[in-house]
Amino acid sequence: MLKRGLIVLVLTLSAAVTVLYGRGIPERIGPWRIEVGPAGNEFYDSTADEKLDEDASDPSETDRPPDDRKKFEELLKKELGPYRERFNFENQIKKLGKGPKNKDVGFRYVVVGDTRSHWELWPNIVKHIDKLEPKPAFVINTGDLVKHGYAQEYRNYYIKALLETDIPFFVAIGNHDDGSGSKAREYRYLFGENALNYYFDYGRVRFVFIDTSSSVQSEEKTLEWLDKTLGNTPKGYRKYVSAHKPPKTIEKWSYHAWGSKESKIFTDLMKKHSVSEVYMGHIHAYSTAHYNGVNYTLSGGGGATLHGYFGPLGSIHHYIICDVGADGSVKQQIVRFYTLKGNKFPRLGL
Repeated sequence: MLKRGLIVLVLTLSAAVTVLYGRGIPERIGPWRIEVGPAGNEFYDSTADEKLDEDASDPSETDRPPDDRKKFEELLKKELGPYRERFNFENQIKKLGKGPKNKDVGFRYVVVGDTRSHWELWPNIVKHIDKLEPKPAFVINTGDLVKHGYAQEYRNYYIKALLETDIPFFVAIGNHDDGSGSKAREYRYLFGENALNYYFDYGRVRFVFIDTSSSVQSEEKTLEWLDKTLGNTPKGYRKYVSAHKPPKTIEKWSYHAWGSKESKIFTDLMKKHSVSEVYMGHIHAYSTAHYNGVNYTLSGGGGATLHGYFGPLGSIHHYIICDVGADGSVKQQIVRFYTLKGNKFPRLGL
């Protein structure tokens, strides 16, 4: 009874703040009702059900790509060739520019992750983001865009939804994105050879993306690059880092995380360089943590099977609106998607 009462109380408070935070945001899209609330309010319960649902069926399940190099290159050209120029990260960064013309004005971006395996939800998330006012400057995806990382999946699932918006999408590659041979060949063909570890500066913030998933480069080299890139950040700029796997050093996420050695080095680097915000996915939920003076936000509720450990406000499909103030501080709003048929947890207003 106590646990159920706590859940109802949390949901009641969430409904109350929706009025304040949800103004100007569409309340419904497709078969989902939308609720918007402030950061936090989720909790961790290790005794809860591991999963809340199952991956949606994949209507375009594809065979493994051919081993023959020539046939594989022909497949890439056919499936992804028409989209390379548009989705190449370097091209998108050039299009994005350096930020608002007035450096004393803030800006907005969105964080979402683990968007694979839900053919109905993913395009509706994109449509909902595109309807925001003001429109986000860009979107950070914390990885696991598709189920296997194959060319047809990128074309039929990920790309198809994005053709309806002109907002740039940047990705921290996930373990489901590394394609045939775990070398991210399809991913790099579409997004660029430098799409695994990269950064851009926007509005007095350095946004850094690292690869915690593929086998293209060793973890040691990735972390060395991260250390150098953060160390070279212009004076007066804040630092935000995006990666797919959360660090094992944060206990509540340790059951599904990066390796122990890599995690320790990573969180030490976050502290060393006074990183303001870290975004991750891999765990299919919303959760937050403050570790060694650094804010960590986990956003993996974009479509894959939900993990059940994080309560009714955490174990939910969602994305995050991030509004950056003139001082570089970030205010988060959590946009949650509730099916009109109801969910496993009790919902208010249905």
